[in-house]
Amino acid sequence: NRIRKTTSQFNAKDYLKYGISEKEIIQIKDVFDHFNLDGRGFLSSIDLRAAFKKFANFNADKGTIYHLISEFDEEMIGELSFEDFIKMITLIDPYESSELIS
Repeated sequence: NRIRKTTSQFNAKDYLKYGISEKEIIQIKDVFDHFNLDGRGFLSSIDLRAAFKKFANFNADKGTIYHLISEFDEEMIGELSFEDFIKMITLIDPYESSELIS
């Protein structure tokens, strides 16, 4: 079973390897948590699509969302963990990712 890290266990410094600042990591975590409505610690295709629409004004079609999930879902479960999500965000065009996390 997958166990979600609680907020008290989250340490932005653990994610500095992705080449972004601690502040940006916290902002990305806030976006992730905002759409992780069931609290399981994973974003479904519906969650991811809503995140892109709200924060990047990007209305991705289902095919694009499924492609992103298949590309970054390292555990191959059809959803993105925070680790998967942050890898995806850091590989998006810098202008687009700043729109998503601002």
